[in-house]
Amino acid sequence: MATTLFQRDLGRTQGRIEPAGFAPVEGTYVFALGSDAPGVFGRFLPGDFAEVAQTIDLTGMSFVRFAAALRGPSAAPARGTWRFAVLLDGVEQYGEALPIGALRTRFDRVIDVSGRSGSAELSFRLELTDSGTEPIESELPAAYLDRVLGDVSPARPVLADRVPEPGDLAAPRGGPITFDLIGVGHDGIDPSSVRVLVNGAIAMATGIAQPGFDGPGAGFTVNGDTLSVTLVPTADFLSRAAVAVHVEAATRSGQQGSFDYSFTIEDYARPHLAGAQALAAKKVQVSFDDDVRQQSDGDPTDALTPGNYAIAAVSAPTIPVEVVSVEAVSSSSVLLHLDAELSAGAVYQVSATGLTSLSGHEVAPDSATFTGFSPVVPAGRRFDLYRLLPQMNRDEDTGDLRKLTAALQDVTDLLLADVDRFPDILDPDLAPQPFLGRMLDDLGNPFPLGASLKLIASKPSLAERDVRITRPLQSLAARNT
Repeated sequence: MATTLFQRDLGRTQGRIEPAGFAPVEGTYVFALGSDAPGVFGRFLPGDFAEVAQTIDLTGMSFVRFAAALRGPSAAPARGTWRFAVLLDGVEQYGEALPIGALRTRFDRVIDVSGRSGSAELSFRLELTDSGTEPIESELPAAYLDRVLGDVSPARPVLADRVPEPGDLAAPRGGPITFDLIGVGHDGIDPSSVRVLVNGAIAMATGIAQPGFDGPGAGFTVNGDTLSVTLVPTADFLSRAAVAVHVEAATRSGQQGSFDYSFTIEDYARPHLAGAQALAAKKVQVSFDDDVRQQSDGDPTDALTPGNYAIAAVSAPTIPVEVVSVEAVSSSSVLLHLDAELSAGAVYQVSATGLTSLSGHEVAPDSATFTGFSPVVPAGRRFDLYRLLPQMNRDEDTGDLRKLTAALQDVTDLLLADVDRFPDILDPDLAPQPFLGRMLDDLGNPFPLGASLKLIASKPSLAERDVRITRPLQSLAARNT
């Protein structure tokens, strides 16, 4: 038998394998039709297919249940369509086109065989269909067959073939909600008994689609003992919204069924800058309403790229500042480090542009206002430069003097804040590391240690502190000569 693209890599990317492109529902193995490895291209004729088949006994069986995953080609072929189909004795029972550039799971599929008995050949097929006869260039897709079960349960009605599927985390925002209600046997489903609630709202009553879910194509169809329901929302669901579906139905013979399942809408909303807050004189925390990309790789869409942020003054006078570095705080917030101190109490506006969320959506070009960090002022202090001027000068002021002193007040407040922090430099427990080295030098540094000491506690022994020596250590003898 000649080797073809459908079977030239059996056991590795085709046939029974442990797949790399799909996580099996049960166990670790699947049966792969096509190729588990993307990027395999070739020439195919319309009607070319790969298939796995087995003879089964349908006696006493109600359904054949299967779980599968379909990965279409990265780009649609110039002609033709790749399809996945399930056949019984060569007759198609279920089929659908493969998605382009995506992986689609089908974990809730059933084939109704309650009206059959005896042996039949069950086959699963991946096929390229086209009305023409000329060869077609295409990437080889994949159909993963994960689980096949014979269901002999007599319970009815049965809910199956749900789209979106239960647990789907990326359901289309405005896509239809479809499912099948199957009455095992020959009495079928009573359409007037069908009642559907979506997030508590009535979407179908007595088999009639209700406002809000009665878009084009909404309703039901009957095929034998299967009733297929389609609900079409007239408005999109919110991004990442949880959708709960409740279904009630009965067979024509009066057997009742009640079902519940849920899924989640795709993340499609553009993230926004949620707010900003000055945490220190040169630090501003910025938060977003979604997780943002933080790879620190210089990518222009990365939230850790300083060039994506700009800070402008809203009030005056204010010291102009720029972002020099960005530090991750959480998956949805970052800390901006500035090149200069913010004017205390002044109003600033920070804007973020060019960022993307983890789901790949561009962050909306937003801005947020915040107030410059104001250090703690000792109780009773009054150091208002304008108020210190003679009353005569203030009485004659046309506004220019107040503006001038306001600019000087800004610098004065920063100097006062530095003066207030001076006692911290004198305390070994609070002083920044460079000052600890100077303290040791002033004491003659009696510790014959290397260039640094390790700080591991809030009040450790001196031998445990991380001390960055600012100049070479000198012995007492050398210092006294």
